Amino acid sequence: MRAAIIAMMLATPAMAQDWKMVEFLTSDLDDEKPGQAFGAAIAACMLGQGDAAKTAALFTDAGWTLTADAEMGLNQIASPHASLSVLAATDGSFCAVDSMETGTDVAASLLLQTVSFAGLGTSVAPGPGACTSLQVTPAIAVEVTSSGQDPVCDDPTNSAVRFYFSAP
Repeated sequence: MRAAIIAMMLATPAMAQDWKMVEFLTSDLDDEKPGQAFGAAIAACMLGQGDAAKTAALFTDAGWTLTADAEMGLNQIASPHASLSVLAATDGSFCAVDSMETGTDVAASLLLQTVSFAGLGTSVAPGPGACTSLQVTPAIAVEVTSSGQDPVCDDPTNSAVRFYFSAP
């Protein structure tokens, strides 16, 4: 299933970028259903495009709780849903959404939805880990893995969608 989702992502035609559509997806950050909020969190990380203040504001404006750790250079953002969280670098280099109840196949599907709404194409790119990474724009790469300290590529019970941002 994961291979089919990645193939669909690669086949997505490049269209005009539409960040307003991605912004629309973030309207579910305060949804009562964790699955809806997870998809919105993926969109919010991508929409932030490496701007740490903008990213944090997207979440806090929707009722998520920000805990800044200046010493570690991280923003920990807690969802009202105990199963969801975000970890973002204060330097804007990454934003990761973790779900403790959504598997990697569903996470990849939600990512595909967000990328498609933005009108972006993708290509397979070397990533920081052993799992498949995708280049969404010249400045945005993303990898879907399990959550936790030792992530694996496929997990039916949990997932992490990690965006990596660099200068275009």
